[in-house]
Amino acid sequence: MNRERTLRQSVITRTLAAACVAVLGLAFAGTASAQRYVVLYKHVAPPGLAEVQVNRAGGSVVATYHRIGVVVAESSDPSFESSIEGFRQVDGAAATAAYAVPAGMELRAGRPFGGLRNEPAADEDTFSGLQWGLDQIHAKEAHEITGGSPKVLVGHIDTGIDASHPDLAPNLDLGRSVSCVGGAPNSNPEAWKDDSGHGTHTAGIIAAASNGTGIVGVAPNVRLAAIKASVRQGTSDFFLPEAVICSFMWAAEHDVDVANNSYSTDATLASGQTLFCDDDPNQSVIIDAVGRAVEWARHRGVTVVASAGNGSPPVDVTADECLRLPSELPGVVTVAGTAPDRTKTSISNFGLGYVDVAAPGGEGPPAFPPPSGFLLSTWPGYLQVPNLFCDPVASPCPPPDGTPRSYYRFMAGTSQAAAHVSGVAALIVSRYGTKFRLPWGKLHPRLLEIILEKTADHQPCPADERCESRRHKNGFFGHGIVNALSAVTLFEGRPGHDDDDDRHDD
Repeated sequence: MNRERTLRQSVITRTLAAACVAVLGLAFAGTASAQRYVVLYKHVAPPGLAEVQVNRAGGSVVATYHRIGVVVAESSDPSFESSIEGFRQVDGAAATAAYAVPAGMELRAGRPFGGLRNEPAADEDTFSGLQWGLDQIHAKEAHEITGGSPKVLVGHIDTGIDASHPDLAPNLDLGRSVSCVGGAPNSNPEAWKDDSGHGTHTAGIIAAASNGTGIVGVAPNVRLAAIKASVRQGTSDFFLPEAVICSFMWAAEHDVDVANNSYSTDATLASGQTLFCDDDPNQSVIIDAVGRAVEWARHRGVTVVASAGNGSPPVDVTADECLRLPSELPGVVTVAGTAPDRTKTSISNFGLGYVDVAAPGGEGPPAFPPPSGFLLSTWPGYLQVPNLFCDPVASPCPPPDGTPRSYYRFMAGTSQAAAHVSGVAALIVSRYGTKFRLPWGKLHPRLLEIILEKTADHQPCPADERCESRRHKNGFFGHGIVNALSAVTLFEGRPGHDDDDDRHDD
Protein backbone atom coordinates (compact mmCIF):
# COMPACT_ATOMS: atom_id res chain seq x y z
CA MET A 1 0.00 0.00 0.00
CA ASN A 2 1.04 3.63 -0.38
CA ARG A 3 2.60 4.73 2.92
CA GLU A 4 3.72 8.23 1.87
CA ARG A 5 1.58 9.66 4.68
CA THR A 6 3.90 8.05 7.25
CA LEU A 7 7.16 9.03 5.57
CA ARG A 8 7.85 11.82 8.04
CA GLN A 9 7.70 9.38 10.95
CA SER A 10 10.01 6.95 9.16
CA VAL A 11 12.43 9.75 8.31
CA ILE A 12 12.59 10.89 11.93
CA THR A 13 13.13 7.31 13.11
CA ARG A 14 15.88 6.60 10.58
CA THR A 15 17.61 9.92 11.20
CA LEU A 16 17.66 9.52 14.96
CA ALA A 17 18.43 5.80 14.89
CA ALA A 18 22.06 6.44 13.97
CA ALA A 19 22.47 8.70 16.97
CA CYS A 20 20.60 6.30 19.23
CA VAL A 21 22.94 3.45 18.33
CA ALA A 22 25.55 5.32 20.40
CA VAL A 23 23.99 3.63 23.39
CA LEU A 24 25.55 0.43 22.10
CA GLY A 25 29.05 1.85 22.54
CA LEU A 26 29.76 4.50 19.90
CA ALA A 27 31.37 7.76 20.98
CA PHE A 28 29.79 11.16 20.43
CA ALA A 29 32.04 13.99 19.25
CA GLY A 30 31.07 17.62 19.42
CA THR A 31 32.11 21.02 20.69
CA ALA A 32 31.17 22.46 24.03
CA SER A 33 29.78 25.66 22.56
CA ALA A 34 27.85 24.49 19.48
CA GLN A 35 25.10 21.93 19.11
CA ARG A 36 24.04 19.88 16.15
CA TYR A 37 20.38 19.90 15.11
CA VAL A 38 18.18 17.87 12.80
CA VAL A 39 15.79 20.23 11.03
CA LEU A 40 12.74 18.57 9.45
CA TYR A 41 11.01 20.34 6.57
CA LYS A 42 7.38 19.70 5.73
CA HIS A 43 8.26 18.67 2.21
CA VAL A 44 11.60 18.95 0.41
CA ALA A 45 14.37 21.16 1.74
CA PRO A 46 15.66 23.37 -1.12
CA PRO A 47 19.40 23.85 -0.46
CA GLY A 48 19.41 27.59 -1.06
CA LEU A 49 16.31 28.31 1.02
CA ALA A 50 17.41 26.00 3.84
CA GLU A 51 20.81 27.71 4.08
CA VAL A 52 19.22 31.17 4.22
CA GLN A 53 16.75 30.12 6.92
CA VAL A 54 19.35 28.33 9.04
CA ASN A 55 21.64 31.36 8.84
CA ARG A 56 18.81 33.72 9.81
CA ALA A 57 18.04 31.51 12.81
CA GLY A 58 21.64 31.83 13.99
CA GLY A 59 23.14 28.60 12.67
CA SER A 60 25.06 27.09 9.79
CA VAL A 61 24.22 24.18 7.50
CA VAL A 62 26.26 21.02 7.95
CA ALA A 63 24.42 18.92 5.38
CA THR A 64 21.21 19.06 3.35
CA TYR A 65 19.26 15.94 2.41
CA HIS A 66 16.72 17.74 0.29
CA ARG A 67 15.01 14.63 -1.11
CA ILE A 68 13.76 13.66 2.34
CA GLY A 69 13.39 17.18 3.71
CA VAL A 70 16.11 16.94 6.35
CA VAL A 71 18.86 19.45 7.16
CA VAL A 72 21.69 18.97 9.65
CA ALA A 73 22.64 22.29 11.20
CA GLU A 74 25.00 23.61 13.88
CA SER A 75 24.46 26.54 16.19
CA SER A 76 25.68 27.94 19.50
CA ASP A 77 22.60 30.16 19.78
CA PRO A 78 20.27 28.76 22.51
CA SER A 79 17.26 30.14 20.64
CA PHE A 80 18.15 28.43 17.37
CA GLU A 81 15.56 25.66 17.70
CA SER A 82 12.65 28.01 18.32
CA SER A 83 13.86 30.41 15.63
CA ILE A 84 14.17 27.81 12.88
CA GLU A 85 10.79 26.38 13.82
CA GLY A 86 9.30 29.82 13.18
CA PHE A 87 9.62 29.39 9.42
CA ARG A 88 6.42 28.04 7.92
CA GLN A 89 8.26 25.48 5.76
CA VAL A 90 9.85 23.85 8.84
CA ASP A 91 8.02 21.03 10.58
CA GLY A 92 10.32 20.80 13.60
CA ALA A 93 13.89 20.75 14.88
CA ALA A 94 15.71 18.72 17.51
CA ALA A 95 19.16 18.87 19.09
CA THR A 96 20.98 15.55 18.64
CA ALA A 97 23.39 15.62 21.58
CA ALA A 98 20.78 14.10 23.89
CA TYR A 99 20.80 10.85 21.93
CA ALA A 100 24.49 10.04 22.27
CA VAL A 101 26.29 8.18 25.04
CA PRO A 102 30.07 8.52 25.41
CA ALA A 103 31.92 5.23 25.05
CA GLY A 104 32.68 3.68 28.42
CA MET A 105 29.64 5.10 30.22
CA GLU A 106 28.18 2.26 32.27
CA LEU A 107 25.83 1.63 35.14
CA ARG A 108 27.14 1.69 38.68
CA ALA A 109 25.78 -1.17 40.75
CA GLY A 110 23.23 0.11 43.22
CA ARG A 111 23.29 3.62 41.79
CA PRO A 112 20.68 5.39 39.62
CA PHE A 113 22.34 5.58 36.19
CA GLY A 114 19.59 7.73 34.78
CA GLY A 115 19.23 10.06 37.74
CA LEU A 116 15.80 8.78 38.80
CA ARG A 117 15.16 7.15 42.14
CA ASN A 118 14.95 3.38 41.70
CA GLU A 119 14.10 0.96 44.50
CA PRO A 120 14.03 -2.87 44.39
CA ALA A 121 10.71 -4.67 44.73
CA ALA A 122 9.76 -7.95 46.36
CA ASP A 123 7.77 -10.71 44.66
CA GLU A 124 6.18 -12.11 47.79
CA ASP A 125 2.51 -11.25 47.27
CA THR A 126 -0.21 -13.86 47.72
CA PHE A 127 -0.33 -15.04 44.11
CA SER A 128 3.27 -14.29 43.03
CA GLY A 129 3.91 -18.00 42.60
CA LEU A 130 1.25 -18.14 39.88
CA GLN A 131 2.81 -15.37 37.77
CA TRP A 132 4.63 -17.43 35.16
CA GLY A 133 4.67 -14.41 32.83
CA LEU A 134 7.06 -12.54 35.13
CA ASP A 135 9.26 -15.63 35.33
CA GLN A 136 9.42 -15.94 31.55
CA ILE A 137 10.70 -12.39 31.05
CA HIS A 138 12.97 -12.48 34.15
CA ALA A 139 11.05 -9.63 35.78
CA LYS A 140 11.41 -11.07 39.29
CA GLU A 141 15.18 -11.05 38.91
CA ALA A 142 15.02 -7.51 37.56
CA HIS A 143 13.04 -6.50 40.66
CA GLU A 144 16.11 -7.20 42.77
CA ILE A 145 17.64 -4.20 41.01
CA THR A 146 14.61 -2.01 40.39
CA GLY A 147 10.85 -2.10 40.54
CA GLY A 148 10.79 1.15 38.59
CA SER A 149 10.66 4.80 39.57
CA PRO A 150 7.56 6.70 40.76
CA LYS A 151 8.73 9.49 38.43
CA VAL A 152 7.86 7.30 35.42
CA LEU A 153 4.30 7.40 34.11
CA VAL A 154 2.58 4.74 31.99
CA GLY A 155 -0.44 5.96 30.09
CA HIS A 156 -2.88 3.08 30.00
CA ILE A 157 -5.10 3.56 26.93
CA ASP A 158 -7.78 0.98 27.55
CA THR A 159 -11.24 0.48 29.05
CA GLY A 160 -10.42 2.37 32.25
CA ILE A 161 -9.15 1.22 35.64
CA ASP A 162 -10.80 0.27 38.92
CA ALA A 163 -9.36 3.06 41.06
CA SER A 164 -10.34 1.30 44.29
CA HIS A 165 -8.41 -1.91 43.67
CA PRO A 166 -5.80 -2.29 46.45
CA ASP A 167 -3.12 -3.44 44.00
CA LEU A 168 -3.64 -0.45 41.68
CA ALA A 169 -4.70 2.44 43.92
CA PRO A 170 -1.16 3.06 45.30
CA ASN A 171 0.22 3.70 41.81
CA LEU A 172 -2.72 5.41 40.14
CA ASP A 173 -2.20 9.06 39.15
CA LEU A 174 -5.68 10.50 39.62
CA GLY A 175 -4.71 13.92 38.32
CA ARG A 176 -3.59 12.61 34.95
CA SER A 177 -6.31 10.01 34.45
CA VAL A 178 -9.03 10.84 31.94
CA SER A 179 -11.75 9.60 29.65
CA CYS A 180 -11.30 10.37 25.94
CA VAL A 181 -14.58 8.79 24.88
CA GLY A 182 -16.20 11.14 22.38
CA GLY A 183 -12.91 12.72 21.38
CA ALA A 184 -12.51 15.27 24.18
CA PRO A 185 -10.86 14.72 27.59
CA ASN A 186 -13.07 14.31 30.66
CA SER A 187 -11.24 14.06 34.01
CA ASN A 188 -14.26 13.01 36.06
CA PRO A 189 -13.26 9.72 37.78
CA GLU A 190 -16.67 8.25 36.96
CA ALA A 191 -15.93 8.85 33.27
CA TRP A 192 -12.76 6.76 33.26
CA LYS A 193 -14.02 4.01 35.55
CA ASP A 194 -13.49 0.55 34.05
CA ASP A 195 -16.79 -0.83 32.73
CA SER A 196 -15.24 -3.92 31.13
CA GLY A 197 -12.52 -5.38 33.36
CA HIS A 198 -10.05 -5.58 30.47
CA GLY A 199 -8.28 -2.37 31.47
CA THR A 200 -7.96 -3.31 35.13
CA HIS A 201 -6.49 -6.68 34.10
CA THR A 202 -3.80 -5.26 31.81
CA ALA A 203 -3.05 -2.44 34.28
CA GLY A 204 -2.21 -5.00 36.96
CA ILE A 205 0.29 -6.74 34.69
CA ILE A 206 2.02 -3.42 34.10
CA ALA A 207 2.15 -1.94 37.58
CA ALA A 208 0.33 -3.80 40.37
CA ALA A 209 2.00 -2.71 43.61
CA SER A 210 4.34 -4.97 45.57
CA ASN A 211 2.29 -4.68 48.76
CA GLY A 212 1.79 -8.22 50.03
CA THR A 213 -1.62 -8.45 48.37
CA GLY A 214 -2.55 -10.35 45.23
CA ILE A 215 0.04 -10.00 42.45
CA VAL A 216 3.07 -7.88 41.52
CA GLY A 217 3.31 -5.97 38.24
CA VAL A 218 6.28 -5.93 35.90
CA ALA A 219 7.03 -2.36 37.07
CA PRO A 220 5.42 -2.20 40.53
CA ASN A 221 6.88 1.18 41.54
CA VAL A 222 5.87 3.27 38.51
CA ARG A 223 2.76 5.40 38.14
CA LEU A 224 -0.32 4.67 36.04
CA ALA A 225 -2.62 7.12 34.27
CA ALA A 226 -5.94 5.65 33.19
CA ILE A 227 -6.85 6.91 29.70
CA LYS A 228 -10.22 5.45 28.83
CA ALA A 229 -10.87 5.19 25.08
CA SER A 230 -13.53 2.48 24.85
CA VAL A 231 -17.29 2.35 24.47
CA ARG A 232 -18.95 -0.71 26.00
CA GLN A 233 -21.67 -2.27 23.88
CA GLY A 234 -23.06 -5.61 25.01
CA THR A 235 -20.05 -7.78 25.78
CA SER A 236 -17.67 -5.90 23.47
CA ASP A 237 -15.41 -2.87 23.82
CA PHE A 238 -15.03 -0.48 20.87
CA PHE A 239 -12.17 2.00 20.43
CA LEU A 240 -13.30 4.67 17.97
CA PRO A 241 -10.79 6.90 16.16
CA GLU A 242 -11.69 10.16 17.89
CA ALA A 243 -11.10 8.58 21.31
CA VAL A 244 -7.79 7.05 20.20
CA ILE A 245 -6.57 10.37 18.79
CA CYS A 246 -7.59 12.17 21.99
CA SER A 247 -5.77 9.53 24.05
CA PHE A 248 -2.45 9.98 22.27
CA MET A 249 -2.73 13.75 22.46
CA TRP A 250 -3.45 13.53 26.21
CA ALA A 251 -0.43 11.27 26.67
CA ALA A 252 1.75 13.67 24.69
CA GLU A 253 0.72 16.68 26.76
CA HIS A 254 0.83 15.06 30.22
CA ASP A 255 4.37 13.69 30.50
CA VAL A 256 3.50 10.06 29.75
CA ASP A 257 6.64 7.98 29.21
CA VAL A 258 5.07 4.77 27.89
CA ALA A 259 1.61 4.35 26.34
CA ASN A 260 0.12 0.84 26.42
CA ASN A 261 -2.40 0.01 23.68
CA SER A 262 -3.99 -3.40 24.16
CA TYR A 263 -6.66 -2.94 21.49
CA SER A 264 -7.26 -2.21 17.83
CA THR A 265 -8.98 0.96 16.64
CA ASP A 266 -12.53 0.24 15.44
CA ALA A 267 -14.03 1.78 12.32
CA THR A 268 -17.66 1.66 13.51
CA LEU A 269 -19.72 0.42 16.41
CA ALA A 270 -21.96 -1.48 14.05
CA SER A 271 -19.38 -3.50 12.12
CA GLY A 272 -16.57 -3.91 14.60
CA GLN A 273 -14.19 -3.49 11.64
CA THR A 274 -10.59 -3.04 12.76
CA LEU A 275 -8.84 -2.40 9.44
CA PHE A 276 -8.62 0.94 7.66
CA CYS A 277 -8.03 1.00 3.92
CA ASP A 278 -6.16 3.65 2.00
CA ASP A 279 -8.39 3.41 -1.05
CA ASP A 280 -11.39 4.59 0.98
CA PRO A 281 -11.16 8.42 1.28
CA ASN A 282 -12.73 8.53 4.74
CA GLN A 283 -10.63 5.71 6.10
CA SER A 284 -7.55 7.33 4.61
CA VAL A 285 -8.28 10.41 6.72
CA ILE A 286 -8.47 8.22 9.84
CA ILE A 287 -5.13 6.59 9.01
CA ASP A 288 -3.55 10.04 8.65
CA ALA A 289 -5.16 11.43 11.80
CA VAL A 290 -4.26 8.51 14.08
CA GLY A 291 -0.78 8.40 12.53
CA ARG A 292 -0.19 12.06 13.27
CA ALA A 293 -1.37 11.61 16.86
CA VAL A 294 1.07 8.72 17.34
CA GLU A 295 3.85 10.71 15.69
CA TRP A 296 3.20 13.69 17.97
CA ALA A 297 3.20 11.49 21.06
CA ARG A 298 6.55 10.00 20.06
CA HIS A 299 7.89 13.47 19.36
CA ARG A 300 6.96 14.34 22.94
CA GLY A 301 8.89 11.35 24.31
CA VAL A 302 6.10 8.76 24.53
CA THR A 303 7.05 5.17 23.69
CA VAL A 304 4.00 3.56 22.07
CA VAL A 305 3.45 -0.17 22.72
CA ALA A 306 0.60 -2.06 21.02
CA SER A 307 -0.74 -5.60 20.90
CA ALA A 308 -0.38 -7.53 17.63
CA GLY A 309 -3.99 -8.70 17.93
CA ASN A 310 -5.72 -12.03 18.36
CA GLY A 311 -7.06 -14.38 15.74
CA SER A 312 -3.71 -15.66 14.42
CA PRO A 313 -3.77 -14.38 10.81
CA PRO A 314 -0.45 -13.30 9.27
CA VAL A 315 0.03 -9.56 8.74
CA ASP A 316 1.93 -8.70 5.55
CA VAL A 317 3.31 -5.19 5.89
CA THR A 318 4.68 -5.20 2.34
CA ALA A 319 1.39 -5.91 0.61
CA ASP A 320 -1.11 -3.38 -0.64
CA GLU A 321 -3.49 -4.08 2.22
CA CYS A 322 -5.42 -2.23 4.88
CA LEU A 323 -3.90 -1.10 8.17
CA ARG A 324 -4.53 -2.25 11.72
CA LEU A 325 -4.29 0.80 13.98
CA PRO A 326 -2.20 1.60 15.91
CA SER A 327 -0.08 -1.58 15.74
CA GLU A 328 0.80 -1.25 12.04
CA LEU A 329 1.94 2.36 12.22
CA PRO A 330 5.65 3.30 12.03
CA GLY A 331 7.33 3.75 15.40
CA VAL A 332 4.93 1.54 17.33
CA VAL A 333 6.39 -1.41 19.29
CA THR A 334 4.12 -4.28 18.20
CA VAL A 335 3.95 -7.28 20.52
CA ALA A 336 3.07 -10.91 19.80
CA GLY A 337 2.03 -13.37 22.51
CA THR A 338 3.89 -16.38 23.89
CA ALA A 339 2.77 -19.49 25.78
CA PRO A 340 4.35 -20.77 29.01
CA ASP A 341 6.71 -22.99 26.97
CA ARG A 342 8.00 -19.92 25.05
CA THR A 343 6.25 -20.86 21.80
CA LYS A 344 4.00 -18.42 19.95
CA THR A 345 0.52 -18.62 21.40
CA SER A 346 -1.98 -20.01 18.91
CA ILE A 347 -4.18 -16.91 19.12
CA SER A 348 -1.50 -14.30 18.35
CA ASN A 349 -1.27 -12.48 15.04
CA PHE A 350 2.17 -12.60 13.44
CA GLY A 351 4.17 -11.35 10.47
CA LEU A 352 7.75 -10.50 9.50
CA GLY A 353 8.18 -6.75 9.77
CA TYR A 354 4.99 -6.48 11.82
CA VAL A 355 5.99 -8.05 15.15
CA ASP A 356 8.84 -6.28 16.95
CA VAL A 357 9.07 -8.34 20.15
CA ALA A 358 7.11 -11.02 22.00
CA ALA A 359 5.95 -11.46 25.59
CA PRO A 360 3.67 -13.71 27.67
CA GLY A 361 0.16 -13.76 26.27
CA GLY A 362 -1.11 -17.13 27.49
CA GLU A 363 -2.31 -20.33 25.89
CA GLY A 364 -5.28 -22.65 26.36
CA PRO A 365 -6.14 -26.26 25.55
CA PRO A 366 -5.01 -28.72 24.46
CA ALA A 367 -1.48 -27.76 25.43
CA PHE A 368 -2.41 -26.01 28.69
CA PRO A 369 -5.70 -26.77 30.45
CA PRO A 370 -7.21 -23.63 32.02
CA PRO A 371 -6.14 -21.80 33.96
CA SER A 372 -2.53 -23.06 33.87
CA GLY A 373 -1.65 -21.31 30.61
CA PHE A 374 -3.55 -18.10 31.35
CA LEU A 375 -2.26 -14.96 33.10
CA LEU A 376 -3.53 -13.89 36.51
CA SER A 377 -4.10 -10.19 37.13
CA THR A 378 -6.33 -7.65 38.84
CA TRP A 379 -10.10 -7.46 38.31
CA PRO A 380 -12.76 -4.94 39.41
CA GLY A 381 -14.68 -6.10 42.47
CA TYR A 382 -17.88 -4.56 41.12
CA LEU A 383 -17.81 -6.76 37.98
CA GLN A 384 -18.51 -10.21 39.32
CA VAL A 385 -17.85 -13.09 36.90
CA PRO A 386 -17.24 -16.83 37.44
CA ASN A 387 -13.88 -18.22 38.55
CA LEU A 388 -12.48 -15.19 40.33
CA PHE A 389 -9.64 -15.42 42.85
CA CYS A 390 -9.86 -13.59 46.16
CA ASP A 391 -7.32 -12.10 48.51
CA PRO A 392 -7.60 -12.77 51.40
CA VAL A 393 -8.00 -16.25 49.95
CA ALA A 394 -11.55 -17.56 50.19
CA SER A 395 -13.52 -20.39 48.69
CA PRO A 396 -15.95 -19.74 47.19
CA CYS A 397 -14.96 -16.34 45.85
CA PRO A 398 -16.68 -14.05 46.66
CA PRO A 399 -17.30 -15.39 50.16
CA PRO A 400 -20.98 -15.76 51.10
CA ASP A 401 -20.60 -13.52 54.14
CA GLY A 402 -19.72 -10.54 51.95
CA THR A 403 -16.28 -9.94 53.53
CA PRO A 404 -14.35 -7.38 51.40
CA ARG A 405 -11.83 -8.96 49.06
CA SER A 406 -9.46 -7.98 46.28
CA TYR A 407 -10.35 -9.77 43.05
CA TYR A 408 -8.17 -11.39 40.39
CA ARG A 409 -8.89 -13.27 37.17
CA PHE A 410 -7.06 -15.47 34.65
CA MET A 411 -7.13 -14.19 31.04
CA ALA A 412 -5.09 -14.63 27.85
CA GLY A 413 -4.35 -12.63 24.70
CA THR A 414 -1.88 -10.28 23.06
CA SER A 415 -3.40 -7.55 25.27
CA GLN A 416 -1.59 -9.17 28.17
CA ALA A 417 1.58 -9.55 26.06
CA ALA A 418 1.65 -5.81 25.30
CA ALA A 419 1.16 -5.04 29.00
CA HIS A 420 4.27 -7.08 29.88
CA VAL A 421 6.31 -5.10 27.35
CA SER A 422 4.96 -1.76 28.60
CA GLY A 423 6.08 -2.79 32.08
CA VAL A 424 9.60 -3.61 30.85
CA ALA A 425 9.66 -0.31 28.93
CA ALA A 426 8.76 1.51 32.16
CA LEU A 427 11.66 -0.22 33.93
CA ILE A 428 14.01 0.90 31.14
CA VAL A 429 12.88 4.54 31.47
CA SER A 430 13.24 4.27 35.24
CA ARG A 431 16.77 2.96 34.93
CA TYR A 432 18.17 5.18 32.18
CA GLY A 433 15.67 8.03 31.89
CA THR A 434 17.17 11.45 32.49
CA LYS A 435 20.68 10.54 31.37
CA PHE A 436 19.50 11.36 27.85
CA ARG A 437 17.33 14.33 28.68
CA LEU A 438 15.10 15.60 25.90
CA PRO A 439 13.04 18.75 25.51
CA TRP A 440 10.06 16.50 26.34
CA GLY A 441 10.11 13.08 27.92
CA LYS A 442 12.78 11.21 29.82
CA LEU A 443 14.03 8.79 27.15
CA HIS A 444 13.70 8.98 23.39
CA PRO A 445 11.33 6.26 22.13
CA ARG A 446 13.76 5.01 19.50
CA LEU A 447 16.50 4.58 22.08
CA LEU A 448 14.10 2.66 24.32
CA GLU A 449 13.11 0.46 21.38
CA ILE A 450 16.76 -0.34 20.66
CA ILE A 451 17.25 -1.43 24.27
CA LEU A 452 14.14 -3.63 24.13
CA GLU A 453 15.30 -5.23 20.90
CA LYS A 454 18.96 -5.64 21.85
CA THR A 455 18.17 -7.30 25.19
CA ALA A 456 15.36 -9.60 24.00
CA ASP A 457 15.99 -13.36 24.09
CA HIS A 458 16.20 -14.41 20.45
CA GLN A 459 13.67 -17.12 19.66
CA PRO A 460 14.18 -18.91 16.34
CA CYS A 461 11.37 -19.92 14.04
CA PRO A 462 9.88 -23.32 14.84
CA ALA A 463 9.31 -25.94 12.14
CA ASP A 464 6.39 -23.94 10.80
CA GLU A 465 6.35 -22.69 7.21
CA ARG A 466 4.33 -19.65 8.29
CA CYS A 467 7.28 -18.26 10.26
CA GLU A 468 9.52 -16.16 8.03
CA SER A 469 12.86 -14.84 9.24
CA ARG A 470 15.42 -12.26 8.21
CA ARG A 471 18.73 -11.95 10.04
CA HIS A 472 17.93 -11.82 13.75
CA LYS A 473 14.22 -11.13 13.40
CA ASN A 474 11.27 -13.32 12.49
CA GLY A 475 7.53 -13.09 12.09
CA PHE A 476 6.58 -15.05 15.22
CA PHE A 477 8.77 -13.34 17.84
CA GLY A 478 10.30 -10.28 16.16
CA HIS A 479 13.64 -9.68 17.88
CA GLY A 480 12.72 -12.15 20.61
CA ILE A 481 11.00 -12.46 23.98
CA VAL A 482 11.64 -9.37 26.10
CA ASN A 483 14.05 -9.82 29.01
CA ALA A 484 13.59 -7.36 31.88
CA LEU A 485 16.80 -8.37 33.66
CA SER A 486 18.95 -7.93 30.56
CA ALA A 487 17.27 -4.59 29.88
CA VAL A 488 18.02 -3.08 33.29
CA THR A 489 21.59 -4.40 33.34
CA LEU A 490 22.50 -3.64 29.73
CA PHE A 491 25.53 -1.47 30.57
CA GLU A 492 26.87 -3.34 33.57
CA GLY A 493 30.24 -5.04 33.56
CA ARG A 494 31.47 -3.65 30.26
CA PRO A 495 35.26 -3.79 29.61
CA GLY A 496 37.28 -0.82 30.81
CA HIS A 497 34.83 0.24 33.50
CA ASP A 498 36.47 1.74 36.58
CA ASP A 499 34.35 1.00 39.64
CA ASP A 500 35.99 3.85 41.51
CA ASP A 501 35.17 6.43 38.87
CA ASP A 502 32.26 8.63 39.99
CA ARG A 503 32.22 10.91 36.97
CA HIS A 504 28.87 9.62 35.74
CA ASP A 505 27.03 9.47 39.05
CA ASP A 506 24.03 11.76 39.35
